[in-house]
Amino acid sequence: MAQILVSVFLMLSLLFIGKHAAAGELNNCKDRFIGICDAAESIVRNILKYHHGADNSGKRAILLFAPYEHKKPDLIAESFKDELFAKFREKLIGYSDYRVDVTTSYNQNVRNEKRFSSSDYILGIRNWSVSGTDLKITFEVTLNDSSRLDIVVKPITITNLTLDEKDTSSPLLSMEDATTKAAEQFYNFGHDMRALYWNYLNSADHHFLTCLERNFMDDLIRKLQNRYTNLLTNKKLKTKRYKGKLPKLGAGDYAVQGHSQFSSTKTRIHLKLTGPKGDDSWSGSVKRPSMGTPIHKTKYKRYLEALRNRDNKGETDLKLTTSVGENPTISIKEEWGLQASVSKEAWLYCYYFQSDKIVKPIFPSPNHKEKSPLATGRFHLFPTTYIAEPPQGFEVIKCFATGKNLDSELKTHFWDGPNPLWHKTSPHELTIERANRILNFFRDRHASEASIGLTIIRKSKCLAY
Repeated sequence: MAQILVSVFLMLSLLFIGKHAAAGELNNCKDRFIGICDAAESIVRNILKYHHGADNSGKRAILLFAPYEHKKPDLIAESFKDELFAKFREKLIGYSDYRVDVTTSYNQNVRNEKRFSSSDYILGIRNWSVSGTDLKITFEVTLNDSSRLDIVVKPITITNLTLDEKDTSSPLLSMEDATTKAAEQFYNFGHDMRALYWNYLNSADHHFLTCLERNFMDDLIRKLQNRYTNLLTNKKLKTKRYKGKLPKLGAGDYAVQGHSQFSSTKTRIHLKLTGPKGDDSWSGSVKRPSMGTPIHKTKYKRYLEALRNRDNKGETDLKLTTSVGENPTISIKEEWGLQASVSKEAWLYCYYFQSDKIVKPIFPSPNHKEKSPLATGRFHLFPTTYIAEPPQGFEVIKCFATGKNLDSELKTHFWDGPNPLWHKTSPHELTIERANRILNFFRDRHASEASIGLTIIRKSKCLAY
């Protein structure tokens, strides 16, 4: 009996302490967050009034706080948004006194989340505005069918914003934090995911795959697999790396793709998850030191990047792609094909700059018999299927398109005479220096040029950048 009395006393004491702690938190409303308590109290009071007036059979109200449902304005720093919303959520929970279940989602595509449909009320932000050093926020409450409740919520004002609080540049994340945040957001969005198609990031800057793009996606896919693994049945998420065109998605199928942008201290990652119900996006800035790989730029790598970035439009619009996508990542021994299209009938000349600094003419090849221009209106698949060979590295295919056949001029300038361009020991290979003479030959004649970057990899290793 004594033990029961002691237990009851402890429970009542904890409840008393909790009530007073909550009251202390609620009374702390005279700081720079003007109106935050009034707004939270008004929202909870009106929700309870509406909820009990409806026929809910005593069911507790579920409120989803989704501040970015309508838009995510770039007005204040992300870290300050987190602080502000955490404080506001505390006030909501305090005033609800456990009569309202409060959940939170910072996803802009919250309507696709399972918890959206299971919530009774959605608390969003109707308007944000900054005037000088003051931030003003107006909330609104809707039912999950988007009908607005007749609840008048006074705006809250945050005064005396500091420079750090107004700094809208993205916070730098470690690689671990970035992949965790992306995986969590995509898990909430694609709660019905059964299969995930994915590919490595494309670089918006250098068109080649580096350790960053490879490690980031490998880690993201692992974390998504862990989240979808059923520990009871050991059923796992099916994942498959796709190449080239995005596959057709069925029920439960999703695909994730993205690109990266480098700077001296950080890398900006942009991801898009595509599913049956639409898309979800995630972006973040990753600290360069957290990537675990050194910055490594060889002179030849810089040469290839410059070659890849110098594409000129001449008489025709020349476009290149491959059977495994634009600027693809190809494993050693993997087959791939090159494709080209022109907007006007043109003669095509292509050169393959390999990672071992050997350049090979691949179209027309020395043994190529066909002597006709490319027709317009479609992509032409080259007659040769290529197989990626060692060593791994960065490579470029550069093509030129002209309105006339330059075979005889090329032969006169480079193949005949006492100093031909060909290697004596390898008659179908060029050095970089000799290949540059051919590049200048086409550029002097204002030929259209296009190029595509290739990254040749071994599955067990990735490339430094």
